[in-house]
Amino acid sequence: MGIKEDLLTIPMEDRFAYHVADNIFFINLENYYIKTSEEIRKMKEVVGRILEPIGKKVHAIANYDNFNVSHTSWTNTWRWSSMRQDSTRASPAIRPVHFSG
Repeated sequence: MGIKEDLLTIPMEDRFAYHVADNIFFINLENYYIKTSEEIRKMKEVVGRILEPIGKKVHAIANYDNFNVSHTSWTNTWRWSSMRQDSTRASPAIRPVHFSG
């Protein structure tokens, strides 16, 4: 019936948060599985709605534990990443930050 999945699934909109006082954008993709390019498009929209109005660069903390993208969406993921990087040159609000552990 999928009750466990329904109870444990975090909606995409709740996976992103901006903390004004510290200028930190929190990204929680833990246990998230992107199955379609539509989900990638939705993610881009959600992030844009949060970051574009800020009008300045932000710091980011991301949790990618057990994050996965389906093989069929992989190409679209890279295309979105390229578009995001292009938009960072035009928009000071979005600044990609990468961490390695």
